[in-house]
Amino acid sequence: MIDICAISNKLGKSDLEIMHKYKTGALFEAAVSMGYLAMNVAHEETEQKHEKFHVEARCWVSGG
Repeated sequence: MIDICAISNKLGKSDLEIMHKYKTGALFEAAVSMGYLAMNVAHEETEQKHEKFHVEARCWVSGG
């Protein structure tokens, strides 16, 4: 909802970070997760790469 509310207003840095974390970041994570699930494989290396992406994505989104 934050993006819709921002249509006629400027967002501050904290609002942009919240929107990115809970909307944009979640969309990226969902896209990667769906691609991973569509592969339908249980390969250890692939699972490790998938988990590494999630860790990196969380760090990137949270700014850490």
